[in-house]
Amino acid sequence: MKYVLALAGGICVLAQPAQAASPQVETAIQALSKMEADPVKFRAFCTIVKELAAVEEQNLAKAEALDKQLDELLRTMGQDVFNAWDLGADLDPRSEDGMAFDAAVEALEDKCGE
Repeated sequence: MKYVLALAGGICVLAQPAQAASPQVETAIQALSKMEADPVKFRAFCTIVKELAAVEEQNLAKAEALDKQLDELLRTMGQDVFNAWDLGADLDPRSEDGMAFDAAVEALEDKCGE
């Protein structure tokens, strides 16, 4: 997923005020919020995301392996969650939809803690 690889590459999206998002993106954001319902899977999500963020840019193989793990984990959380995450890869981060989605992902990642 391009979105996850962008995170691994260290692209940082600044927190933006809540943006008006399209109904499709709002539905995706709601699906992502369900990730916290299973604490074990949410901790696994947090671990993978942190590992992706720490991967050096030149270590594409490790980033791809972690991306695959994340895909598999997201599928176990439900097709709606997987589809929501996948939608984020296709959004322009400068669009209202992209900013709203990125803010939701950042808020989710903030709940992972340190």
